[in-house]
Amino acid sequence: MGIAASAVALLVGLAPQEWKVAFAGPLSGPLASSGRESLDGVKAALEVVESQHGMKRPALVELDDGDEVKKAELAFAAALKQKCDVLVAAATGLTVETYVARARTEGMVLLLVGSSGPAAPSIAADEPVFWLGASTVERAITIGTFLDVPCMSRQPGLVADDTPRGHELAAALERNLAGRFKFAGSLFVKPHAAVPVEGLSKLKESGADRLILSGEPDLVDAAIAALGAAAWKAPLFVDDGMLSGPATLLFGAGAGERRKGTFLLQGFPRFASPPPPELTPIWARDHAGSKEVLQRAQRAFVTTRLFFRAAAAAATPKKAKLPELVALLLDQRYGPEENERPLFDEVHRSARQRWLPFKLGAAGPEQDEPTYYLDPDMGPALRVRSPLLYKAEPNTKVVWFTYGDATSKAVRSIEQDLTALGLITRGYDGEMDRWILDELMARTLGKINRLFLKNEDGTFLPGVSFAISFTTEKPTTLKEHDYWRAVIAGDDPDAGGRAWPGEGRCEIYSTFMRRTIYQPRALDPPLRGEDRRFLDGKYVWGSSSGDNLRLKLIRALIDGYAGSFALTGAHELGHIAGLGHDEESPRSIMNVAEGGGLAETSACWIPGHVEVLERALGRYGATKKK
Repeated sequence: MGIAASAVALLVGLAPQEWKVAFAGPLSGPLASSGRESLDGVKAALEVVESQHGMKRPALVELDDGDEVKKAELAFAAALKQKCDVLVAAATGLTVETYVARARTEGMVLLLVGSSGPAAPSIAADEPVFWLGASTVERAITIGTFLDVPCMSRQPGLVADDTPRGHELAAALERNLAGRFKFAGSLFVKPHAAVPVEGLSKLKESGADRLILSGEPDLVDAAIAALGAAAWKAPLFVDDGMLSGPATLLFGAGAGERRKGTFLLQGFPRFASPPPPELTPIWARDHAGSKEVLQRAQRAFVTTRLFFRAAAAAATPKKAKLPELVALLLDQRYGPEENERPLFDEVHRSARQRWLPFKLGAAGPEQDEPTYYLDPDMGPALRVRSPLLYKAEPNTKVVWFTYGDATSKAVRSIEQDLTALGLITRGYDGEMDRWILDELMARTLGKINRLFLKNEDGTFLPGVSFAISFTTEKPTTLKEHDYWRAVIAGDDPDAGGRAWPGEGRCEIYSTFMRRTIYQPRALDPPLRGEDRRFLDGKYVWGSSSGDNLRLKLIRALIDGYAGSFALTGAHELGHIAGLGHDEESPRSIMNVAEGGGLAETSACWIPGHVEVLERALGRYGATKKK
């Protein structure tokens, strides 16, 4: 993925200001080598800024926090005292909130390049914190996708650092690993401490068939040592951010033989995968014998370089102040392949992640071929999330979603549409037909939640998410005029949906979208009895390339159809909330001129519409605007 050419052009003619960068992270203690990886990425970025663009290399202040909260406080204070312009922090689950709190108080730009982002993201105009990582819910869903394929795990357990980040992931896994999964439970370990053997024994007794490791990289060695003491050869799933120097047992000759079946997940911003070409030779020069740029160095490099790209775009030769720097960072964009969407999302996280599978080879970790597995962009594994996950929440505008019936104003048509797409057995296997209907609805609700700035599993980001909830259960405790209704059914000669704001209802025309977009992609041959194994989890990935492809096609067709329902539903609900059509942005949810080919992952509300939604719905957990 490339960055828009206009953004790249900003690198030419950087302003001659002298910038001072502070780096803070664990340069001593158990995580010293991971801290050094991040520091090396920062140094490489500063070298590129100097060598390629003719500016004086920014001064770099190196601060060691030893992964301790008190030392993190001292590191931040030192950055302030030395009048640094920006702090790049390799923060961990222990130290991240210390850095975030101080940055918000002092108004200093904070670039997080470690394992953790802020627990409470913010949409404040002066929010100084940026992190090119993903939300915990997105990570949990992605973990589930790879647990299904290729790991074939059905009852995973979690071993995580005992930090807010670890507990947040445990809750997200428990919520998102349902259906065909059974979550075996969690074991929380004090950071940098030994993993208790008795805790592992409990996970084993509960039937865990694979252990997810999540936390700082030294947890890997501690977990492997405890597994040895417990005489348990449980296969491992090593979470994002842990492939780093302190995980010594993942590296070196014979690693793959010693830890057979180990799977490793790594996430990168799409614009930074593969590693930027400027970084690779610097890394090879400074790390003889290293075949791959380590993830932490890569994240530190691209994050630091983005800051100076933004600084270069300032309107005046003077150093930009915080509000302008924030606006400039948020204006760094992808190219047309991503509809020129910003690199950061609304809460300053990575807008688009690329999740890559790694395995342990003869000499250590090596990237696997991502196209061989299920594409995480196509949502969760099949049948791990039920529509019943989504509930009417107190203090929100409730939207009741249905497929309609024979008496609804848009007459139920979903069975006919799915028949035309080859996605239903027409009663031959009634249970499988219900699974398909539920899967389509669950994905629709997950995606529309995301469009209203909620997590895909329906949970809220307080102060960020719009106060709206979606359910397939009729809200019997509410009067009919107190909730909105959305029916996925029917056809229209000209539109994918229509809204009646005065009645609080809208229609999402499933037949229109099927015949205008998805009919050429219909499953051939249609869904049949032998496809049941793809939905009940009995299919063994890799049995045949043809079967692998068929599973991918079924999942992609369901997910795409659901995405159209979600995007059209958000558009029609926008009308009910008081929004009109616009052509201000090709990414606008309310744009009818250019929105036909818009991916729901690139869609957004334009600023004027955000103001209307804040008045109509409010932000969850915040006082509604008048």
